Amino acid sequence: MSDPRLWIFLSNNKNCIITAYSDSDWAACPDTRRSVSGYIVLMGDNIICWKSKKQTTISLSSAEAEYRAVRNVVGELVWLEILMTELHGQLQKGLIQLHHKPTEEQLADVLTKSLPSSKQSIILYKLAVNYSPPT
Repeated sequence: MSDPRLWIFLSNNKNCIITAYSDSDWAACPDTRRSVSGYIVLMGDNIICWKSKKQTTISLSSAEAEYRAVRNVVGELVWLEILMTELHGQLQKGLIQLHHKPTEEQLADVLTKSLPSSKQSIILYKLAVNYSPPT
């Protein structure tokens, strides 16, 4: 999804609630059978970090691939909590909660699999990723 015309809109909304989405595409690589994991972390309406990467080991099931994807985003969230604490942020302990999201609401899909352009456009819209005007 590399396109130099894409840009991220940053809102000035005061909402600082951190929300994370993670997903995996089990055995996505036809040569190695390794899965692809991806996550997106938002603070309020703003994307603050994202990552998509082939997993380092082969997952024996889609559940194992999803577990590895969740582990990656939880590591990122722990790091963000430490950062926020160092920056005197007001994080509450025990804030991490896991919730299932149906595929229609899964924003991390854009990082893990090839999507029809209509679904990709919907996800990019929800993430406030826009095309820059031509120069």
